Amino acid sequence: MKNEINYLTMAMSLIALAMSFLTFQCNLLIVGMCYGAALVLIIIYIILKINRKTRNKDSNKC
Repeated sequence: MKNEINYLTMAMSLIALAMSFLTFQCNLLIVGMCYGAALVLIIIYIILKINRKTRNKDSNKC
């Protein structure tokens, strides 16, 4: 799953963007949206990791 790296990269970019918004004292709604989107991407990454591990275990049983 080569898309997993992209999810983590996008999540870290959103966290860095939210930190920069906090530095420039932008609207906290924008900051919250960036952190929320990063959290969703990290959750998607974890779900993909778990699915891949279970798929590998199922294929090894045959």
